[in-house]
Amino acid sequence: MNPIPFKNLKFFKRSEPQAIKQKNSTSPSKTEIKLTYWQKLIQSPIVILFIFVAIIAAFISYVPSRSLPLPSEGEIARSDIIAPADLTVEDEGTTENRRKEAVDVILPVYAQDVNVFSDTEENIREFFNSGREWLKESVTVTRRDEFQKEIQEKYDFEIPSKDLRLLIKNKFSAVAEESLISLLGKIYARGIILSKNLFIYGEEERGFNFLTGPNTEKTLTIEEIIDTKEGKEILAEEISQLGLHRNETSLLTDIANFFLSANITYNKTETEARKEQARQSIET
Repeated sequence: MNPIPFKNLKFFKRSEPQAIKQKNSTSPSKTEIKLTYWQKLIQSPIVILFIFVAIIAAFISYVPSRSLPLPSEGEIARSDIIAPADLTVEDEGTTENRRKEAVDVILPVYAQDVNVFSDTEENIREFFNSGREWLKESVTVTRRDEFQKEIQEKYDFEIPSKDLRLLIKNKFSAVAEESLISLLGKIYARGIILSKNLFIYGEEERGFNFLTGPNTEKTLTIEEIIDTKEGKEILAEEISQLGLHRNETSLLTDIANFFLSANITYNKTETEARKEQARQSIET
């Protein structure tokens, strides 16, 4: 008996392959689908209703049902009239007065120049050092005259002959040099203005703003600072209390007066900037 091979057995019936669609069959083009979509959208009753409502709303909002009569001058309007746009009317006179009041409140600004004392100290030390160097050679009338001329050209003051003789006698004393710098330092620390007669911006009545540094400011009255005239009087009083000989007192006073100068000045730029800021802060 011959064996039957399993590979020749067929347990299921093979389904017939479906007919292959013809390659020439075409689907609707994208253009046709797009046109059909917009046509449907335009023909939609919801879209038509939305457009109709928008037109009616715009018509009601911007087109009055009837023209409103304008009331004549002095007549009381029978109903509220709403302006189509905001209108700002500036009262120029009132605004200008308010700005002027704001500017008038601003105090004048004065600033202290801290470099003035540093320069003064440097000049004093140069003066005494040059004198000590000059004394290293024999003193003659010609050399003395030349030295006085040199000092006058360099420091813009003339040494009286009596003071120069005393300086030569004391050999341009370092003690006198240090005493002079110390006394002037105290005066400069208080603040010195050239003259109180220069206060012309109402400082006597209101005071002024005093700037001693970039972020340091305080309000002072004119009594709290001194001018050069008062500074010289204070120096003379301080020097008289040192217990020096009369000639030495006179010498130190003269030299101190020569080197004394103002270290407070009116700051016009800062004052005007603050006034302009005050003006701009007032709205129309």
